Amino acid sequence: MSSKILCVIFGASGMQGGSVIRSILASPQALERIRIRGVCRDLNKPAARHLESLGVEVVAGNLSSESDMRRVLTGASLVYLVTAYSGNSSNKEIEIEQGQNVARLSKELGIEHLIFSTLLHVKEITSGKIQQAQEFDSKAEVERFIRQLGIPATFVIPGFYMSLFVPGKLLVRSKQDPGILELVLPVSTNSTKFPLVDMNKDFGNFVVAALLNRDSFLGKQVHAAEAYYTLDEIAAVVNRFEPIHGFKCVTREINDREFLDQGSIAGKDAYIRQVEDLDMYRFMREPGYYLDEDLNQNQGIVIEPLSSFEEFVKNSSLFSKSPNRAYN
Repeated sequence: MSSKILCVIFGASGMQGGSVIRSILASPQALERIRIRGVCRDLNKPAARHLESLGVEVVAGNLSSESDMRRVLTGASLVYLVTAYSGNSSNKEIEIEQGQNVARLSKELGIEHLIFSTLLHVKEITSGKIQQAQEFDSKAEVERFIRQLGIPATFVIPGFYMSLFVPGKLLVRSKQDPGILELVLPVSTNSTKFPLVDMNKDFGNFVVAALLNRDSFLGKQVHAAEAYYTLDEIAAVVNRFEPIHGFKCVTREINDREFLDQGSIAGKDAYIRQVEDLDMYRFMREPGYYLDEDLNQNQGIVIEPLSSFEEFVKNSSLFSKSPNRAYN
């Protein structure tokens, strides 16, 4: 029987859980102490099969099912929990219920360390001035529930993914000039600060640091980001590599009405989702995504140096050398 302690990682085939698993597998110190049980919704996904090829135990489980979660958590000492808002039809109540379900069972089963991916409670911090940042508030309410239960826990707040600032996502190709990338959001381009993290490379290292140094992290919030960047600074980085990828990035601040009218989100309840995104950006304008928390200490939390946005752009396959490439 293995002497390693079992760590259950939710969202194993997703961005966050996948990053945590890769960081554990890349850490000799973590591998010596930890074995992984990854939880996926669909065991037939290529990402799930890839994890199995790496020797990870992969199981399916519905976070709303008490019996499923009891089966998944039995035998574990450590848990990394990420809940889904958009993955649950953008239903705040479902996300909270699922987080609470895992938390209650973690308490009952004696989990020694629960690490939860959280966000700040926008509605409370702004005294009700910003009310529709549902994805933030739902996670913050799960964090509160975990704290109330007295579970030994750490709370990791992911920064903005660097991979959002690529062609086809927040960098939108100009209709007038295919070589121009437009970064257009309802925030100041030179003062609103985005805390960025290379999700693929660095996020999991924050979680591994908390797993390996439990007592130092218990009860704390970890602000998982490399540094703050304004939109103008992001564009400047992209433009330094224009000779390589062939794109020039320009920024523009739009007002709230323009943002709502542009309809960048598709599907059912698209306007509601657009309002929620707007309230996130309103929160970023003031008081700020991390409330201006100092990020300088983060280089000392993780073992490997954190990637800057410049390093991300330089090494990313998400930028093309040809401005004529189509992005979907």
